[in-house]
Order: sequence, then structure tokens, then C-alpha cells
Amino acid sequence: LTQGTTALETAVVNDINTANLRVQAEINMVSSKQVGLLTRVSGDAADPSFYLGYLLRTSNGIRAEIWRKQVTEAVASWKLLGYTTTTKDSGLMSFDAQNGTFTLSIDGEQLLSANEPLFGEADIPQSGSAGTWLKGILGSSVDDFAIYSI
Repeated sequence: LTQGTTALETAVVNDINTANLRVQAEINMVSSKQVGLLTRVSGDAADPSFYLGYLLRTSNGIRAEIWRKQVTEAVASWKLLGYTTTTKDSGLMSFDAQNGTFTLSIDGEQLLSANEPLFGEADIPQSGSAGTWLKGILGSSVDDFAIYSI
């Protein structure tokens, strides 16, 4: 589906508007900086709001993180909902969004779960589409992308 370069690459499936879903794909970080999945993508296609569950390679290892990007009146704000460290950098990544709870897993092993404290508030993504997020070195990949209602 997507193969990394040094720039940020995202791919979003159009015409889906679902609240509770599982997004999954086979990921391989190789030596990339970031690889992840997007859910509840909504708003302006050029600068959308969404939730991001991803792996981040740092100088100290790999972190699993869950973020909310909220765009209100053309101003984007980012909120870290949770993070942990992991040794996983490849496998079947799943990112679940169910009501106000978001769960990131690889190969069926839950890495991280986070709650959205503002779930149900205005301007917080309640539903939307889904996609992939990849930034880093050529050779990293996201493949076999799928979306399921949960």
C-alpha cells in the first residue's frame, strides 16, 4: 500500500464515516522514524482531524503512541493520549477505536490503550475514515490494509 521515503506519507480511504472500527495493516519499520494507522479522519482533506496510533523510533528504542489531532477553525492542536515502550517494529498492527477508547496492538499483543477524556465534546472527531501514516527511510512499508466495524 505505502512504502516510505524521507517525507511524511499518508493514505486515507475516502467515503467511510464510521465511529467504532479496527484499522489494521502489516507494518515493517526497517529503519523508518514513524509508522502507524489513522482512524476517525474527518474535516478538511488538506488538514484533517484524526486519531493516530503509531510506532516512533527514537535514540532510546521504539515507542508506541496514541495521539489526537484536532483542527478547529484552521488551527491544529495535538494531544498525546498515551505512550509506552516496545521492541516490536514489524507485524500485523491493529488500531481500534471504540467509543472513547483507543487500543494499539501488534500481532494480537496489546501495546497500549488510551481513553479520550473529551469523547462526546464538540469538535472532537466522533467518526470518520481511516488510513496509514509513514515517515522515514526508503524501504519501510505498510501493506495488506483493512478496515473492520467493531
